[in-house]
Amino acid sequence: MAGLHALVAFSLSFAVVAASTPIIRRYALQWKLGDKPNGRKIHTSTIPHLGGIGMGLGVFGSLGVVAGFLAAPGSGLSGFLLKIIIPVGMVAALGVTDDTKNLRASQKLAIQTLASIIIAVTGVHLLVGIPAFDTHLMFVIMLTTFYLVGISSSVNLFDGHVGLAAGVTCISALACGLTAVLLDAPVIVC
Repeated sequence: MAGLHALVAFSLSFAVVAASTPIIRRYALQWKLGDKPNGRKIHTSTIPHLGGIGMGLGVFGSLGVVAGFLAAPGSGLSGFLLKIIIPVGMVAALGVTDDTKNLRASQKLAIQTLASIIIAVTGVHLLVGIPAFDTHLMFVIMLTTFYLVGISSSVNLFDGHVGLAAGVTCISALACGLTAVLLDAPVIVC
């Protein structure tokens, strides 16, 4: 059943992102919110910002549908979403702010770290499968925080250089979804 939920979540998320991205792109260009070409850039025309809004709509919309209509009561998906919605919202707001105001790296790192700590402290943990490590809460919280900050910083860095975060994260999400289907895992973090 988890595989079906992953397939529905991915398909719905993909459809929402595909439908919303052109609209958001049009507004970003209209409002002149984009990365302009210069000597350090490889693109020759303005690359619109705000793509993360479409990605956020797709992810939270699809997870909301799965949690609200498809997940079995007591499956834990609704509780999981409640644990991550505020910190993920913080990172989404950070992305929009960075797209419009060009924040310093230290400012971005501080928000990413705070959001990751909130996620880890609320009980969403990255486990390594070694009981000697997985039973030490402080180690698990530090590992989860390090992992989440690393992933969000990597996507931000990649997006800042070539503007392809949506494509790369889509491929990653597809790989994670297929892994969830193959393992019949209700929750998987990639």
